[in-house]
Amino acid sequence: MGRHYLLCGAIDSGKSAAVLALATRLIARGSDIAGWITPAFLQQGRKAGHDFIAIERGRPSPPIPFTREAAFEGSFFWRRYHFHKAAFVRAAAIPLDADLFLLDEIGPLEIEERRGFASVARRAYEHCPATLTVLRSGLESSFAAFAADTAFIPVTAAGIMTGDLPS
Repeated sequence: MGRHYLLCGAIDSGKSAAVLALATRLIARGSDIAGWITPAFLQQGRKAGHDFIAIERGRPSPPIPFTREAAFEGSFFWRRYHFHKAAFVRAAAIPLDADLFLLDEIGPLEIEERRGFASVARRAYEHCPATLTVLRSGLESSFAAFAADTAFIPVTAAGIMTGDLPS
């Protein structure tokens, strides 16, 4: 059974920025990490969606559009955003053999609809020695049902911005 960490916080509270800072430090040390990060996409100084950065064997890929307010080629609409199908395909292709697997983020699409990154998350919880999952506040109880077979260690954005994950 692996070590599974859960970073939970409000929308726009710096969760993805904290994971990106942690990933940058770990990559610089040569750590074996994989997964994905979805930093905010800014348009004219305002958040207009998210990008998707895959990490495989400690190497980040160039960002691709992940969510946007307006439709774009290869996207589908769900609730407020248009989601890029290619990001989900790319996430599913990331090998689960890293020492730490990052999942930024698991949200209502996965929890309520069992779509998006849902199958990758379930496989990561089963097969990876350690995971870090990002979750927005308010989804804790539904996430607990989604990942009922996995015990999580809570971490904070401030904690991982300044340090590493607890042992």
